[in-house]
Amino acid sequence: MKPPKDSPLAVPDWIDEHPVLKSRGIELEIAFKPSVAWRSPFEPPDVPPYVVKIVKESSQEVAIYERLQQYDRASPNHTVPCEVIHTKSQPPLLLMPCVGHYTKQLFSRWTTSQVVDRFRQIAEGLEFLHDRRIVHLDLRLSNLLLARHEDVEYHKELELGKVYIVDFSESQLLHLGPAQQPAIDLPQSIIPKPLEMQHFDPYSFDVYCLGIVLENTLKFVYKQRPTPWLLQRCAQWLIGNERGCTGVCRCRPTARRARQVLVVLQWAFRGLTLVESMLLSIRSVFSARKPPA
Repeated sequence: MKPPKDSPLAVPDWIDEHPVLKSRGIELEIAFKPSVAWRSPFEPPDVPPYVVKIVKESSQEVAIYERLQQYDRASPNHTVPCEVIHTKSQPPLLLMPCVGHYTKQLFSRWTTSQVVDRFRQIAEGLEFLHDRRIVHLDLRLSNLLLARHEDVEYHKELELGKVYIVDFSESQLLHLGPAQQPAIDLPQSIIPKPLEMQHFDPYSFDVYCLGIVLENTLKFVYKQRPTPWLLQRCAQWLIGNERGCTGVCRCRPTARRARQVLVVLQWAFRGLTLVESMLLSIRSVFSARKPPA
């Protein structure tokens, strides 16, 4: 049942009747963010679900997505395929596939290898953005997606198990890259800023947010079991020990260095898993009961 037209959850008429959406049979119904973003229902099952978002006037989100459209969809690109729909008298719209939310996954079932792989993907995606002088500035758990089987069945352009970074409403296109860009005024964000600084190196702030994301993921995954020391230390390394830098900040690594370290950790944990499996197999052979005489 759709909400009343005067409700902030309701889809505005100008979006509901947009010719692009109507020509593709996309009917929005469920509000993701009141007055900002809506999702089409999962029924009927043969119609892929989509998300439509209104771009706020002060945002560079349209310019960012239009730039991202020129790049291949495969990794290291971890942005969701997105179509920009321009309108004559209303703000632009973003049309993108509906993908499973990162925080809705069964964290308790993640293996350490899966945790490291997803960490590495997020760092890889952030490095991809930074290499193109795009800073996210609002990287957090709620702005991450993880493609499930049903998502890939509906949208063939998605990759199973791939982490996607979304919501560039606070993001910026910069003239200079990492280790060159001076401090900028940071937007309001849910993540507390280091030392409550409002003027900061934007690339370093993204890496700081990456560390918070990894730290929070560890809390979910290892709620009922010990957290691997190496992963905990990695998150702390990314968060850094802020000294109050007012220029280019060097209190934490770059996104590239973070990705490189996580790749090493990924191979290390894979090796440990392989060795552990071999030891268990050997133990099971020698501990098997002898047949009766």
